[in-house]
Amino acid sequence: MARNLTIYDSPRWRRLRKQKLSANPLCEYCLADGRVTPASQVDHFIPITAGGSVDDWDNLKSSCPTCHTHKTNRESGSAFNGRRWGVDPKTGLPLDPSHEWSE
Repeated sequence: MARNLTIYDSPRWRRLRKQKLSANPLCEYCLADGRVTPASQVDHFIPITAGGSVDDWDNLKSSCPTCHTHKTNRESGSAFNGRRWGVDPKTGLPLDPSHEWSE
């Protein structure tokens, strides 16, 4: 079965991603919060689905997997979104003090 190709499969994107990670090797979201974390992903700050540019350098942020996942979940309202599960988006810990992991 053939898979659908996306912009992320293009040589242009792979080149841009590599340039971004080379120029900004640390997670830009973590840095904004005072943490130093290596970046391994590149995030479209303004999502493409919300009109963000696919290949505009100013719309790209180097990101660690955790920050990228949290941001994507917040934007999409996924099941892992802190508002739905009561999870602190920064730590991933339950907000409910009676939860067994809060002890």
